[in-house]
Amino acid sequence: APRLEARLEPYVSEAVRAHTSFLERFDHEGKPPLKVDEESQTAYITSRMQLARACGKRSEVGRLREALREYERIDAYLTHNEVKGMEQEHRMCREMLELLPRRIYDVNAR
Repeated sequence: APRLEARLEPYVSEAVRAHTSFLERFDHEGKPPLKVDEESQTAYITSRMQLARACGKRSEVGRLREALREYERIDAYLTHNEVKGMEQEHRMCREMLELLPRRIYDVNAR
């Protein structure tokens, strides 16, 4: 699937850029916030999830590590902040936290 990945790369890169730009608006002193306004939480978490998914579409170890870091941020945020309606996303996030280290290991082993 390297050809498919090459064809998708411009779209994945644009998704990463757009979500990163959106999420930077929430940063405090260059770091992701510990909490965002209640009315912005769903958009914030959804954008972080999309960023993590986009990073996970790439097969380079560095990009997969970025995805893992994003899922770690999401898990930490959802663990420390009650966000109604995000239970399914939290479950999926935790599942990815279990799967991604193995995928990174496999890619490194090639």
